[in-house]
Amino acid sequence: MRARLAPLGALALLAGCGDRPDESGLTAASKKALVERYYACAARGDFDCVTATLHPRFADATAREPSSPRAHAKAFALDATRNRFEATVNGGESGVWAVELWTTKSGKTYNLLRSFDFAQGKIVAKRDLTAPA
Repeated sequence: MRARLAPLGALALLAGCGDRPDESGLTAASKKALVERYYACAARGDFDCVTATLHPRFADATAREPSSPRAHAKAFALDATRNRFEATVNGGESGVWAVELWTTKSGKTYNLLRSFDFAQGKIVAKRDLTAPA
């Protein structure tokens, strides 16, 4: 008895299974691109652009106190332009995370590990994954 092979169209459909939007409305690739845009906007000091990446219910779990998405965007973009700042964004099916490397004007360096949550095509939360020192 010969095995029956699936048509090529069915195989192509299966190959794309990992690239379907989830409940946030984003694919894994579009989540990573959105977080990259968030950091690129901040590096340029463009807080309107940062704000555009954030959901209206955005919560920054890394902040000392709660603030609106626009207030977060303004403070983050200002920090990113006052200090030397780089971010490496990684992601896949399990989520998106970034390593932030900061160098202050006084030369102090530190890195932070962040993760992101998404809703309705925007970033809804930023979390700190950095282990306490």
